[in-house]
Amino acid sequence: MDDRALRPEDFDEFLNLDGEESKDEHDKNLSFEDLRRLGNHHFSIGEVEVAYSLYSSAIDQIEVSMMNEPHENKETAIIDSNKDKLTDHLVVHLCNRSACNYKMENYEAARNDAKRAYELSNGSSLKAAFRLARAEMALSQYENCVSFLESVLISLKGHRSDQVASSTAAQLRELEKLLQQSKKQWKAVENSPQLITSVKLCTIKPSIKDFEIGASLGAGNFSSIVICKHKTTNEEFALKIIEKKQAETLAKRYELIQSI
Repeated sequence: MDDRALRPEDFDEFLNLDGEESKDEHDKNLSFEDLRRLGNHHFSIGEVEVAYSLYSSAIDQIEVSMMNEPHENKETAIIDSNKDKLTDHLVVHLCNRSACNYKMENYEAARNDAKRAYELSNGSSLKAAFRLARAEMALSQYENCVSFLESVLISLKGHRSDQVASSTAAQLRELEKLLQQSKKQWKAVENSPQLITSVKLCTIKPSIKDFEIGASLGAGNFSSIVICKHKTTNEEFALKIIEKKQAETLAKRYELIQSI
């Protein structure tokens, strides 16, 4: 492959494997920057699981590069600079994978990726801060979210407004908006007259994010059955999981049968 950056029109070429090379082997032949561009493309068209896989491959590649960096050398300043650059790339890719996890409602994983990115950036990545706070909100950790966002915003108060880039100012506004939403949700929880004791008593339809997925009970041709526990009531249920693409295929098949 030549050294030019990948263009959107190149993406399908890299996905259409000829059978002689696995997808994992294919990914290894791409730089982490190419994997990021490819991941961004798939994320933008809604193929989140593909994007997740590409970002993960890029993260693995960066981590290997960081491990292989020499610890001692005469050109220490150059080595430190290379490590800093790799760390910056790792922060970006962790933020991107956090976004994928959030889209797939894997909120714990989204929080873990964002937290790691924020710590690696030494608290300088506002994108990582946003991803972390949003994941905390999705997990109903409103108090943690409020405390974290307030600390982030306080640490930035020392900067004069004329020193803040327009892009940074926009990110700060988003963080402030998220802080207000967190405070509102936290207050609503505190003022709640009673705790929910049963899913059957919920006035709002439960979401998959309200449950913890447990052990597998079995699998069939089109689905798998797992144990799940409601995070608030601790009630256990059997959950049938059908892949979205499989469900769409079955729906089309049913329509075809109905029309015959």
